[in-house]
Amino acid sequence: MSLRTIALSAASLGLAMPAAAEALLDLEVCNRSSDDAFVAVSYQPVGSSDSDWRNEGWYSVRAGECQIIAETDNAYFYMYAEVDGDSSRYWGGDHSECVEHPGPFGFWTRDGEACESHQDVAEFVAMHADQPGRYTWNLDP
Repeated sequence: MSLRTIALSAASLGLAMPAAAEALLDLEVCNRSSDDAFVAVSYQPVGSSDSDWRNEGWYSVRAGECQIIAETDNAYFYMYAEVDGDSSRYWGGDHSECVEHPGPFGFWTRDGEACESHQDVAEFVAMHADQPGRYTWNLDP
Protein backbone atom coordinates (compact mmCIF):
# COMPACT_ATOMS: atom_id res chain seq x y z
CA MET A 1 0.00 0.00 0.00
CA SER A 2 1.48 3.39 -0.98
CA LEU A 3 1.90 6.24 1.47
CA ARG A 4 -0.55 8.24 -0.65
CA THR A 5 -3.16 5.48 -0.24
CA ILE A 6 -2.55 5.50 3.52
CA ALA A 7 -2.94 9.29 3.56
CA LEU A 8 -6.19 9.06 1.63
CA SER A 9 -7.47 6.35 3.98
CA ALA A 10 -6.47 8.39 7.03
CA ALA A 11 -8.21 11.45 5.62
CA SER A 12 -11.41 9.48 4.98
CA LEU A 13 -11.36 8.34 8.62
CA GLY A 14 -10.97 11.91 9.82
CA LEU A 15 -7.33 11.44 10.82
CA ALA A 16 -5.96 14.19 8.59
CA MET A 17 -5.36 17.55 10.18
CA PRO A 18 -8.47 19.77 10.19
CA ALA A 19 -8.53 22.76 7.88
CA ALA A 20 -8.49 25.29 10.72
CA ALA A 21 -5.87 28.02 10.28
CA GLU A 22 -3.81 26.71 13.21
CA ALA A 23 -3.58 23.27 11.53
CA LEU A 24 -2.01 24.50 8.30
CA LEU A 25 1.41 23.41 7.10
CA ASP A 26 3.84 25.66 5.27
CA LEU A 27 6.12 23.45 3.18
CA GLU A 28 9.58 25.00 3.18
CA VAL A 29 12.75 23.98 1.37
CA CYS A 30 16.17 25.09 2.67
CA ASN A 31 19.00 24.60 0.21
CA ARG A 32 22.10 23.93 2.29
CA SER A 33 24.12 22.87 -0.75
CA SER A 34 26.44 25.07 -2.81
CA ASP A 35 24.28 24.59 -5.95
CA ASP A 36 21.05 26.31 -6.90
CA ALA A 37 18.15 23.84 -7.01
CA PHE A 38 14.76 23.43 -8.61
CA VAL A 39 12.08 21.83 -6.44
CA ALA A 40 8.86 19.99 -7.27
CA VAL A 41 6.08 19.14 -4.81
CA SER A 42 3.05 16.85 -4.82
CA TYR A 43 0.51 17.81 -2.16
CA GLN A 44 -3.13 18.53 -1.41
CA PRO A 45 -3.79 22.27 -1.38
CA VAL A 46 -5.90 23.62 1.49
CA GLY A 47 -9.52 22.60 1.02
CA SER A 48 -8.95 20.26 -1.94
CA SER A 49 -10.65 16.90 -2.38
CA ASP A 50 -9.16 13.89 -0.57
CA SER A 51 -8.44 12.21 -3.92
CA ASP A 52 -6.96 15.22 -5.75
CA TRP A 53 -3.22 15.93 -5.59
CA ARG A 54 -1.43 18.92 -7.07
CA ASN A 55 1.97 18.46 -8.70
CA GLU A 56 3.90 21.72 -9.08
CA GLY A 57 7.41 22.75 -10.01
CA TRP A 58 9.98 24.03 -10.57
CA TYR A 59 10.52 26.34 -7.61
CA SER A 60 13.97 27.92 -7.69
CA VAL A 61 15.75 27.73 -4.33
CA ARG A 62 19.19 29.32 -4.46
CA ALA A 63 22.14 27.88 -2.58
CA GLY A 64 22.00 28.92 1.06
CA GLU A 65 18.39 30.15 0.91
CA CYS A 66 15.02 28.89 2.15
CA GLN A 67 11.66 29.23 0.45
CA ILE A 68 8.09 28.26 1.34
CA ILE A 69 6.73 26.52 -1.76
CA ALA A 70 3.25 25.35 -0.74
CA GLU A 71 0.59 25.34 1.96
CA THR A 72 -1.52 22.32 2.89
CA ASP A 73 -3.79 20.95 5.59
CA ASN A 74 -2.74 17.34 4.91
CA ALA A 75 0.20 15.92 6.88
CA TYR A 76 1.33 13.75 3.93
CA PHE A 77 3.14 15.18 0.89
CA TYR A 78 6.06 14.51 -1.47
CA MET A 79 9.03 16.55 -2.70
CA TYR A 80 11.85 16.21 -5.19
CA ALA A 81 14.73 18.54 -6.15
CA GLU A 82 17.31 18.76 -8.92
CA VAL A 83 20.51 20.78 -9.22
CA ASP A 84 19.94 23.71 -11.57
CA GLY A 85 21.32 22.70 -14.98
CA ASP A 86 22.16 19.09 -13.99
CA SER A 87 19.14 16.81 -13.51
CA SER A 88 21.49 13.85 -12.92
CA ARG A 89 22.21 15.40 -9.47
CA TYR A 90 19.08 15.34 -7.36
CA TRP A 91 17.45 14.81 -3.95
CA GLY A 92 14.86 12.07 -4.27
CA GLY A 93 13.25 9.02 -2.75
CA ASP A 94 11.22 6.06 -3.91
CA HIS A 95 7.77 7.50 -4.63
CA SER A 96 7.10 7.93 -8.38
CA GLU A 97 5.40 11.16 -9.46
CA CYS A 98 5.07 12.97 -12.77
CA VAL A 99 7.02 16.14 -13.56
CA GLU A 100 7.48 18.24 -16.67
CA HIS A 101 10.77 19.50 -18.08
CA PRO A 102 11.67 22.25 -18.48
CA GLY A 103 8.71 23.66 -16.54
CA PRO A 104 7.26 25.51 -14.83
CA PHE A 105 4.41 23.06 -14.42
CA GLY A 106 1.27 22.56 -12.40
CA PHE A 107 -1.36 19.86 -12.83
CA TRP A 108 -3.78 17.70 -10.83
CA THR A 109 -3.34 13.94 -10.38
CA ARG A 110 -5.14 11.02 -8.79
CA ASP A 111 -3.44 8.00 -7.22
CA GLY A 112 -2.46 5.41 -9.80
CA GLU A 113 -2.61 7.68 -12.85
CA ALA A 114 0.12 7.21 -15.44
CA CYS A 115 2.22 10.13 -16.62
CA GLU A 116 1.23 11.74 -19.90
CA SER A 117 3.55 11.44 -22.91
CA HIS A 118 5.10 14.89 -22.35
CA GLN A 119 5.84 14.16 -18.68
CA ASP A 120 8.74 12.41 -16.95
CA VAL A 121 8.75 10.22 -13.84
CA ALA A 122 10.76 11.45 -10.85
CA GLU A 123 11.31 9.62 -7.57
CA PHE A 124 9.97 11.92 -4.84
CA VAL A 125 10.66 11.73 -1.11
CA ALA A 126 7.55 10.74 0.88
CA MET A 127 7.14 13.11 3.83
CA HIS A 128 4.92 13.39 6.89
CA ALA A 129 4.55 16.27 9.33
CA ASP A 130 3.93 15.44 12.98
CA GLN A 131 2.42 18.82 13.79
CA PRO A 132 1.05 21.92 12.04
CA GLY A 133 3.21 24.96 11.37
CA ARG A 134 6.29 24.92 9.19
CA TYR A 135 7.77 21.72 7.76
CA THR A 136 11.32 22.18 6.47
CA TRP A 137 13.08 19.91 4.01
CA ASN A 138 16.84 20.51 3.99
CA LEU A 139 18.73 19.93 0.77
CA ASP A 140 22.09 18.86 2.14
CA PRO A 141 25.25 18.67 0.00
